[in-house]
Amino acid sequence: MGYLCEVHCPGCGYKQIFPLGCGRKDYKLKRIYSHFDLMDLWSVKVMALEKKSNYLTFRYRLGKCRDCGQLQAVPEVLFTDGTSFHGRTCDCNVKAEHEISLYEDREPIKLKCPKCGKKVTTQEKGMWD
Repeated sequence: MGYLCEVHCPGCGYKQIFPLGCGRKDYKLKRIYSHFDLMDLWSVKVMALEKKSNYLTFRYRLGKCRDCGQLQAVPEVLFTDGTSFHGRTCDCNVKAEHEISLYEDREPIKLKCPKCGKKVTTQEKGMWD
Protein backbone atom coordinates (compact mmCIF):
# COMPACT_ATOMS: atom_id res chain seq x y z
CA MET A 1 0.00 0.00 0.00
CA GLY A 2 1.05 3.56 -0.63
CA TYR A 3 0.52 6.54 1.62
CA LEU A 4 -0.94 10.02 1.15
CA CYS A 5 1.53 12.81 1.84
CA GLU A 6 0.14 16.27 2.51
CA VAL A 7 2.47 19.16 1.73
CA HIS A 8 1.44 22.39 3.46
CA CYS A 9 2.93 25.88 3.47
CA PRO A 10 2.10 27.83 6.64
CA GLY A 11 3.22 31.02 4.87
CA CYS A 12 0.80 31.20 1.93
CA GLY A 13 -1.60 28.34 2.64
CA TYR A 14 -0.50 26.10 -0.27
CA LYS A 15 -1.76 22.58 0.38
CA GLN A 16 -1.56 19.51 -1.82
CA ILE A 17 -1.89 15.77 -1.20
CA PHE A 18 0.34 13.36 -3.15
CA PRO A 19 -0.09 9.56 -3.43
CA LEU A 20 3.40 8.17 -2.72
CA GLY A 21 4.74 4.63 -2.43
CA CYS A 22 2.93 2.05 -4.55
CA GLY A 23 -0.31 0.16 -4.84
CA ARG A 24 -1.06 -3.40 -5.91
CA LYS A 25 -1.91 -2.39 -9.50
CA ASP A 26 1.49 -0.75 -9.88
CA TYR A 27 3.27 -4.10 -9.98
CA LYS A 28 1.73 -4.92 -13.37
CA LEU A 29 4.36 -4.30 -16.08
CA LYS A 30 1.95 -2.67 -18.55
CA ARG A 31 0.88 -0.15 -15.92
CA ILE A 32 4.50 0.62 -15.08
CA TYR A 33 5.34 1.12 -18.78
CA SER A 34 2.59 3.74 -19.12
CA HIS A 35 4.46 6.10 -16.78
CA PHE A 36 7.58 6.26 -18.94
CA ASP A 37 6.40 6.79 -22.53
CA LEU A 38 8.66 9.82 -23.15
CA MET A 39 11.91 8.29 -21.95
CA ASP A 40 14.28 6.85 -24.56
CA LEU A 41 16.42 5.14 -21.92
CA TRP A 42 13.32 3.53 -20.48
CA SER A 43 12.58 1.68 -23.76
CA VAL A 44 15.91 -0.16 -23.39
CA LYS A 45 15.00 -1.19 -19.85
CA VAL A 46 11.52 -2.27 -20.98
CA MET A 47 13.07 -4.74 -23.40
CA ALA A 48 15.32 -6.05 -20.62
CA LEU A 49 12.33 -6.43 -18.30
CA GLU A 50 10.34 -8.36 -20.88
CA LYS A 51 13.19 -10.83 -21.30
CA LYS A 52 14.09 -11.10 -17.62
CA SER A 53 12.31 -9.41 -14.73
CA ASN A 54 15.15 -7.63 -12.99
CA TYR A 55 13.51 -4.63 -11.39
CA LEU A 56 13.60 -4.38 -7.65
CA THR A 57 10.65 -2.11 -6.96
CA PHE A 58 8.28 0.48 -8.38
CA ARG A 59 7.05 3.44 -6.38
CA TYR A 60 5.99 7.07 -6.50
CA ARG A 61 8.25 9.65 -4.81
CA LEU A 62 7.72 13.32 -4.13
CA GLY A 63 9.49 15.34 -6.80
CA LYS A 64 9.87 18.90 -8.01
CA CYS A 65 10.17 20.07 -11.62
CA ARG A 66 13.29 22.23 -11.95
CA ASP A 67 11.73 24.15 -14.84
CA CYS A 68 8.53 25.38 -13.15
CA GLY A 69 8.91 24.39 -9.48
CA GLN A 70 5.71 22.31 -9.42
CA LEU A 71 5.57 19.45 -6.90
CA GLN A 72 4.27 16.06 -8.04
CA ALA A 73 4.19 12.34 -7.38
CA VAL A 74 6.95 10.97 -9.65
CA PRO A 75 7.06 7.30 -10.76
CA GLU A 76 10.38 5.54 -10.15
CA VAL A 77 11.69 2.04 -10.87
CA LEU A 78 14.71 0.63 -9.02
CA PHE A 79 16.64 -2.20 -10.68
CA THR A 80 18.62 -4.97 -9.02
CA ASP A 81 21.83 -3.67 -10.63
CA GLY A 82 21.50 -0.46 -8.58
CA THR A 83 20.26 1.81 -11.38
CA SER A 84 17.00 3.67 -11.15
CA PHE A 85 14.82 5.59 -13.56
CA HIS A 86 12.13 8.11 -12.74
CA GLY A 87 9.49 10.01 -14.68
CA ARG A 88 10.50 13.23 -16.37
CA THR A 89 7.14 14.67 -17.35
CA CYS A 90 5.45 17.78 -15.98
CA ASP A 91 2.26 19.66 -16.78
CA CYS A 92 4.30 22.78 -17.59
CA ASN A 93 5.18 21.13 -20.95
CA VAL A 94 3.83 17.59 -21.36
CA LYS A 95 5.65 16.99 -24.65
CA ALA A 96 9.14 17.55 -23.22
CA GLU A 97 11.34 15.83 -20.66
CA HIS A 98 12.18 17.79 -17.52
CA GLU A 99 14.82 17.57 -14.83
CA ILE A 100 12.96 16.37 -11.72
CA SER A 101 14.47 16.53 -8.22
CA LEU A 102 13.33 13.64 -6.01
CA TYR A 103 12.96 13.70 -2.23
CA GLU A 104 13.36 10.75 0.14
CA ASP A 105 10.15 9.16 1.37
CA ARG A 106 8.97 9.70 4.92
CA GLU A 107 11.98 11.74 5.94
CA PRO A 108 11.88 15.38 6.99
CA ILE A 109 12.57 17.33 3.83
CA LYS A 110 14.01 20.75 3.23
CA LEU A 111 11.48 21.62 0.58
CA LYS A 112 10.33 25.10 -0.32
CA CYS A 113 6.83 26.07 -1.31
CA PRO A 114 6.32 26.23 -5.10
CA LYS A 115 4.13 29.34 -4.61
CA CYS A 116 5.97 31.55 -2.11
CA GLY A 117 9.35 29.89 -1.49
CA LYS A 118 8.95 29.39 2.29
CA LYS A 119 9.64 26.05 4.01
CA VAL A 120 6.76 23.57 3.87
CA THR A 121 5.71 20.81 6.23
CA THR A 122 4.74 17.27 5.26
CA GLN A 123 2.34 14.96 7.04
CA GLU A 124 1.07 11.45 6.32
CA LYS A 125 -2.71 11.65 5.82
CA GLY A 126 -3.70 8.07 5.11
CA MET A 127 -3.14 5.09 2.86
CA TRP A 128 -4.02 4.29 -0.77
CA ASP A 129 -3.96 1.13 -2.84
